Amino acid sequence: VSTQSTWVCEAARENLEHNDIQNVTIIQADSGSFCKRFMAQNKDQCDTVLVDPPRAGLDASTINLLIKYENIIYISCNPNALVRDLNVLRLTHKPIRLSVFDHFAYTKHVECGIYLKKIQ
Repeated sequence: VSTQSTWVCEAARENLEHNDIQNVTIIQADSGSFCKRFMAQNKDQCDTVLVDPPRAGLDASTINLLIKYENIIYISCNPNALVRDLNVLRLTHKPIRLSVFDHFAYTKHVECGIYLKKIQ
């Protein structure tokens, strides 16, 4: 889900087509619209959701919808917001993998990616 990176969505669609992957849907929308239009209506159609929120992190309504999914992939550019959101998400999901990416060498900025799986 992306609002600013149309080219990212287009590249993802091309990659899916090139690799003959047909069980993935790319949707471009801000999280509020996405939550209202897709997640609330189509929860049973997928088990994994990827979120890449702004620096402020996730809002409460988005978190409430995310916790219904089996798998969450969370990309964060703000470790403080990620920690805050994980304090809620870890009540229903277990962190499985974490990766840190230093895209901005010689600065304090990092990107984090974390995979969470629903606790059974």
